[in-house]
Amino acid sequence: MKTKRLSLFLAVLFACSFIQAQPYQYKGSEFIRIIFLTSQDVLNRLVPAPLNANPQGIIVLDIGLQKMELGLSYHEMILSIPVEFNGKIGVYPALLLLNNVYAITGGREIWGFPKYDAEITFEKDADHITAQIFKNNNLLIDADLNLGKTIENYKAADPLIFVQKFIPSAEKDSIDVKKINSVYLSNCTFNQYREAEAKLIINSIPDCSIGIIPILKILNASYFEYDYELGFGKVEYDYLKQP
Repeated sequence: MKTKRLSLFLAVLFACSFIQAQPYQYKGSEFIRIIFLTSQDVLNRLVPAPLNANPQGIIVLDIGLQKMELGLSYHEMILSIPVEFNGKIGVYPALLLLNNVYAITGGREIWGFPKYDAEITFEKDADHITAQIFKNNNLLIDADLNLGKTIENYKAADPLIFVQKFIPSAEKDSIDVKKINSVYLSNCTFNQYREAEAKLIINSIPDCSIGIIPILKILNASYFEYDYELGFGKVEYDYLKQP
């Protein structure tokens, strides 16, 4: 009994330190990325105003292993849509699926990321990667990548992310928080970047009412390992303060 209490105490202590440890340093995170075209109607449904979804029907799928310097590692899927807001170009994460409760809690409470739990597999050998995501034993996403040539000294601009933070109220028909927040992944350093060819299956996704996302054409695929910092954000738009 004492051992169980100690384990519970340590878990709570770690969760509190995780939430309070901004900014977060990630080192050696590994991801696959598949960029594909889908229906413009899907993007318009998933992206909230006043954000503007890209008019090309582009959507980005990232799946991989996050590695935090504080000692936490977890698998994560990020489904994001390139958007524009007030002349700034960024991405809007419509859904994130994770297999770690601490990362889910911290991401939701601080920035408002739409994070949900899932079972995620990510298997990699020298030239091949497979990733699968399950929810209640149902297959949601199945990705298969054959890795190609390595791009030396790959660099990319630090991405700007727009997140809708939504917290309903305990009172009926009331909302406590509804904002568009922005945050940069800063100091992004790519340690490895490889081109790839991908096959992708996406079934109906229940979380966030995502539903069916048609895959019309895969535009690009890659694998990368990188370091970055997830820091503080900024309130860009407050729905509750609008006339």
